[in-house]
Amino acid sequence: MCKITQKYIDNSNLPTNTVQTFSGNMFKDMFPKHDDPKYGYQAVFYSNIFHDWNDEKCKYLAKKTYDSLPKNGWILLHEALLNEDGNGPLITAFLSFTMLTETEGKQFTFFELKELLTEAGFNG
Repeated sequence: MCKITQKYIDNSNLPTNTVQTFSGNMFKDMFPKHDDPKYGYQAVFYSNIFHDWNDEKCKYLAKKTYDSLPKNGWILLHEALLNEDGNGPLITAFLSFTMLTETEGKQFTFFELKELLTEAGFNG
């Protein structure tokens, strides 16, 4: 993914070194420190990651991310969200069913993710 992402970064109009990728095992490897000269960062982006994992692993990732970021750093989550009652939108409900049968995860509501992130230390 990092190689593919780097091609998009290189073809963008972003200033050099604005976006960095890091390859590793998110559960086992330490994240680079936010003030590392090579990987200095203010945000961590997860795209369709949290829905694959159970609450315990999501809480672990959220806390690990919070601890790696500078004060007022950002965690960015890209997920398909369920309505607060959990019954839609239809495609997201189907995705959640798939997550329950194929992985250990599920689709989240906005407030479920907010609670998970707040517990890790994030606010806002």
